[in-house]
Amino acid sequence: MSSTSHRWLIALSDPQGEVPLPAGTPPKGAALDALIRAADYHGTTPAVRSNLPRLKDLPHADPAALDATLETLSARLLAHTAHTMALAHQGRTIETRLREATLPGVIFKGPSLAETVYPRPALRSYTDIDVLVPRASFAAAGKSLLAMGLTAQHDYKTDLKHDHDH
Repeated sequence: MSSTSHRWLIALSDPQGEVPLPAGTPPKGAALDALIRAADYHGTTPAVRSNLPRLKDLPHADPAALDATLETLSARLLAHTAHTMALAHQGRTIETRLREATLPGVIFKGPSLAETVYPRPALRSYTDIDVLVPRASFAAAGKSLLAMGLTAQHDYKTDLKHDHDH
């Protein structure tokens, strides 16, 4: 991705929609497709979708192509929103389970950023729930979450063993 494309990505990824758009021709065609893929990778697609209409009034913009891109992104983000809502519910369930088990823990990154940093939580994309627990509570929290039917991305028992080996 070129430095110009990076500037467009940064401006369009701004959840507030306040970063000035770069000078020059707005991305279109393959360049716009690459920008969308980069936004997907960085989790900023909802903000990019929200900001794309800003390009329509720029010189050399292709409003018809932008409308088609907006329609495609809107359909994708509808399904994504349903998934995000399910994850947010799961995060609240995890917090409740840990609290009931008197285990310290906090949900962080995706959902917490969406609720505290973004003007509209839907502008923050996330695909999983990250739980931060103190090392001393790691095994008990892991067992509690596994008992809920969740799966671990990492083997917490192996992680604990390696922590104690150092």
